[in-house]
Amino acid sequence: MQATGTTMARHWLGSALGAFAALAVARQAASADAGMRNIDFPGSYTTRPNAINDHGVVAGSYAQTAAPDEGHGFIRTKDGVFVSFDAPGGKGRTGAEAINASGSVTGIYADKSQHDHGFVRDADGTITTFDAPDASDILPFAINDRGAITGYAIGDDHHYHGFLRTSRGKLSSFDVPDADDTYAVAINRDGAITGDYDDSDGTHGFVRDPGGSYTTFDIPDVNDAAVAPAAINASGEIAGTWQSTDNYTFHGFVRTVDGTITTLSLGSNTYATAIDDSGAIAGYYDSQGFVLAPDGDITALNYPGANETFAVSIAATGAVTG
Repeated sequence: MQATGTTMARHWLGSALGAFAALAVARQAASADAGMRNIDFPGSYTTRPNAINDHGVVAGSYAQTAAPDEGHGFIRTKDGVFVSFDAPGGKGRTGAEAINASGSVTGIYADKSQHDHGFVRDADGTITTFDAPDASDILPFAINDRGAITGYAIGDDHHYHGFLRTSRGKLSSFDVPDADDTYAVAINRDGAITGDYDDSDGTHGFVRDPGGSYTTFDIPDVNDAAVAPAAINASGEIAGTWQSTDNYTFHGFVRTVDGTITTLSLGSNTYATAIDDSGAIAGYYDSQGFVLAPDGDITALNYPGANETFAVSIAATGAVTG
């Protein structure tokens, strides 16, 4: 599986047209409320799970106060044991964004000057920090099962550039050809990377294959749609969200390996945040979470007593966190 963080809360988050397909809820969705468990970090003010791996280990961040510059990383084992950690030099703000099958975690920490740096925490607790050359900030968002990490960095040129850090620690930056800014957000086990990029015509999706070749894409038959991929699975299927600049509504989408894009419109606004290797998609719409199975069955996720439920990561076992 490929684990990813809350990538839609980035630079532009806050009806099918023509010949391209749309999926809508046409029946009462099944509910999985009874299987939900609270995973608040003990004594925390807020807890934000960002990713779950195939062994049921959850990674994320928590804060003990309402202060905006306070935060710590955590992992929660399948048995419910919490482990807190901070990156060296984190100055009270460390966030875990993604976790792979072996339990390695990547994320972001801020220094006393509020510049962002990257880290990887091995399963044994060893933390290695890293930065990108010629960049003021770096934001890792995903780690694959081989230990490769991707995300993006803010260059000294004040533009955003994608980066790839190998399991051996070699870091290189990359840009979609002719892009003004490149935002890499997810990587699969083979090293294919997806994300979005900006140019004079708007925001578009891309996939970068392991050899470094790019394929760019937009939503067919929709003018001026801003596209934001969120996750890529082992076979190269991509899930994400696009925004209509006509009416500012959000729609989920899935892109198959052959380039076919299907819109997911499950409510007034739909966000697809994760996809597992079977093609099951997790996300949220109209303040409730959902899992869309490959056969089209939809499971609604509503945490008991909550006003809103957001699913952000799905494991191969079908376990979801958010």
